[in-house]
Amino acid sequence: MSLLPGPEPRRRQRVPFAAAVTIMAAVFMGSAVPARVVAAQGPDIGVSIGASILDSTSASQRADDSRSAPSIAWRQIPGGPGTGCAEGAPFSYFVHSGDPRRVLVVLDGGGACWNPFTCVEHPTFTAAVDSTVDPGRLYGVLDLDRADNPFHGFTVVRVPYCTGDVHLGRRDAVYQVTDSSGSVTQRVAIHHGGNANVEDALRWMYRSGSDPSVVVVVGLSAGAVATPFYAAELARHFGRARIVSLGDGAGGYHAGNVSRTLSAWNTAGVLRADSWYRGMDSSHVTTETITARAARGAPRVRYAQVNAAEDSVQVMFLKLLGVKQPRVDSLMAVSFREIRRSVPGLRTYTTPGPMHTVLTRPEFYTVRAGGVSLRDWVAALVAGKPVQNVGDALLQRALQPRGSPGSHD
Repeated sequence: MSLLPGPEPRRRQRVPFAAAVTIMAAVFMGSAVPARVVAAQGPDIGVSIGASILDSTSASQRADDSRSAPSIAWRQIPGGPGTGCAEGAPFSYFVHSGDPRRVLVVLDGGGACWNPFTCVEHPTFTAAVDSTVDPGRLYGVLDLDRADNPFHGFTVVRVPYCTGDVHLGRRDAVYQVTDSSGSVTQRVAIHHGGNANVEDALRWMYRSGSDPSVVVVVGLSAGAVATPFYAAELARHFGRARIVSLGDGAGGYHAGNVSRTLSAWNTAGVLRADSWYRGMDSSHVTTETITARAARGAPRVRYAQVNAAEDSVQVMFLKLLGVKQPRVDSLMAVSFREIRRSVPGLRTYTTPGPMHTVLTRPEFYTVRAGGVSLRDWVAALVAGKPVQNVGDALLQRALQPRGSPGSHD
């Protein structure tokens, strides 16, 4: 973080959202969450995310902690010129070498920030590539030693997330904190450069000279918002490859303030630099239109999402976005319906409960919904086989005409 000239800065407050970020970072990165961590509740948003996350993850991850370390090391590659994290720390990404014809790209999650409250006063994002990104503790699709992993033997490019902009930012922003009299007490510069970081990792793929037959882009939480955009880019570059876009844990952000939030990071500028998004107005940039435009440019990509109908972290961020008493299942149902108007091939797998992201958890191998194993569903999707939407029954009531799925400030 760089402090600009101005009033004497005060130390950033890391409570109460610091505990929430600790929990979220562990969940996003597939790490075990210590049972002693107390659920954090941010001021004035009336949500506690800790208990539901702990209940859904810690037991199985603790059971897996005793297994041996992966047999093949990951390489950490420093980011090139123009890359970096939100507060000035260096960016790097990780590569696990495998079959060059089969590639998995993982866009990590780790919150987001778009105003003084979420960026400075009570940070709700990961600001550095640090010990929370630990390739030595791997679960779900990143447990590459498991023979039943659909990505066993793949080359994996893992892109950490440290810019608070859902990997789609290209803007240096200054956030001002004021006191009760309106006087500025702190000015903080945040580098929202997620797009440059991802593009740097993708250039490694392009320079490698590989000619993959299948490329799967998995986005976790915040990374899921950007997944269709980068999957479409990879489809353009690897014209003969089968491309899959699979987002996990971001299907419910059908909220009025999403466009304004994305504009804080200059996401529209990032998109318009691509010919498939040219002419896109910033007021029309939403999670739905990002997918729709990607599919218009790259219709051969298989677009898919995995979500939980009561995702507790999505609830927290929806409240921060101004949605009162959000119903994630309702918002998700409306979002899916909107996307399918232009992307009828969108496939979704929805589970009950509050779990936030599942693809990099041990539960990836045990979750079932509608009688269908998530692991088998993902394996079929990656193999190019037909898959059906799973868990639609959880969303059916939301598709009935009953007014707005969420009210906004």
